[in-house]
Amino acid sequence: WISVPLLAFAGCSSLKTLQIVSGGSLKKIWDYTFYQCKSLETIIFASDTSISSFGSYAFSGSALTSFHFPDSVSIIPRGCFEDCSSLAAVSFGTSSSLSSIGLYAFQYSSLASIDIPKQVISIGYFGFYGCAQLETVTFTSDSMLSVLGGFTFAHTKLKSFTVPSGVKILSSGLFWGCSSLQSITIFFDGSLSSIDSYAFYNSGLISIVIPKAVTTIGDYCFKGSTGLTTVTFASGSLLSSIGTAAFQGTGLTSFLIPKGVTSIPDNSFNGCSKLSSFAFTLGSVATSIGVSAFRGSGLSSSVLIPISVSAIGDSCFQDCTELKSVVFASGSLL
Repeated sequence: WISVPLLAFAGCSSLKTLQIVSGGSLKKIWDYTFYQCKSLETIIFASDTSISSFGSYAFSGSALTSFHFPDSVSIIPRGCFEDCSSLAAVSFGTSSSLSSIGLYAFQYSSLASIDIPKQVISIGYFGFYGCAQLETVTFTSDSMLSVLGGFTFAHTKLKSFTVPSGVKILSSGLFWGCSSLQSITIFFDGSLSSIDSYAFYNSGLISIVIPKAVTTIGDYCFKGSTGLTTVTFASGSLLSSIGTAAFQGTGLTSFLIPKGVTSIPDNSFNGCSKLSSFAFTLGSVATSIGVSAFRGSGLSSSVLIPISVSAIGDSCFQDCTELKSVVFASGSLL
């Protein structure tokens, strides 16, 4: 066979083991080939296999417990191992050709850890979503990864994460609900320019250092991360935009806003009951502070409003029961 046809063994509930004894001519396993093979636990490829691709959902819903990818495989496509609830381990050879991990590829599997080969440049949306046992994802020091799709690691058990230096965006919902995720490392000389909406929503993050090149933090980015006490911006930060409710309900104790940020949006620090200190960097260009921006926060020291601020929204400091004074800079535009 050059390929195993579409749906060839789909739903074969008694199939337990597949062994490809001579792999030289087999190039592809097509879409849904072993879909919902609920007893299929083991697939063994011949040492001479040259298979280069699997089809979408090829092994989805099977009972595989482990899987070794032949070096010749270049893509793990959409949903290939989705709902493989017994899949606890996957491995790659030292000469792996893998360049892409597709949408939903390992969604709802039982992987505990994975080492991503150097050549992988992209991981698709929901790639490891809901992998409730996934604690460790490791990249090589010279990883070529540049794209992490939205919600890729949402609702996993990750404890820490190092962002490869080539990644430009931490996409929407990337670590949503990762309640065990306490630390993240981002290289200062890396490519990261944006942290998108919901990226760390309801995560267990304790602190984060945001590199100079990051210009945007999206809506609800850190909302509900109650253990987040410290956000530090690198010297010379280029940050210009913070989204709505970006830090709402976090455990921040103090915050220094970079001078290039143009506004403090609605609900930015709403409910941050431990936030006792907030300051604008000298030379701030902020023009507005939004509705309920600091409502119910723990502000206790004086807040100095820069001369550039021309609008303060309704209920901005409502229920800040410890706030002693608000001072407006000389020449204020308010």
